Amino acid sequence: MEKRESNLWLAIGMGLGLLSGVLLAFIFTPQSGHDTRDLLKDKVTDAGGRIKEIGGDRKKIYTKSWQQQQGRYRSDKYT
Repeated sequence: MEKRESNLWLAIGMGLGLLSGVLLAFIFTPQSGHDTRDLLKDKVTDAGGRIKEIGGDRKKIYTKSWQQQQGRYRSDKYT
């Protein structure tokens, strides 16, 4: 139970640190508010696409690994 509590406090601390960093970035940015919002929107959109891409890659890797463990994997050169 102690480890779960420790992980919870770590997650809370990381979240607060992330929020603090974002707020400080907005306060000290040299750009206008409109430019900053556009930049943030672009970054969030790019991050969403990248997360989907990484997730798809991970799924392929895990599926291939699982098939190899089960002895069912056939190399692409044999298909």
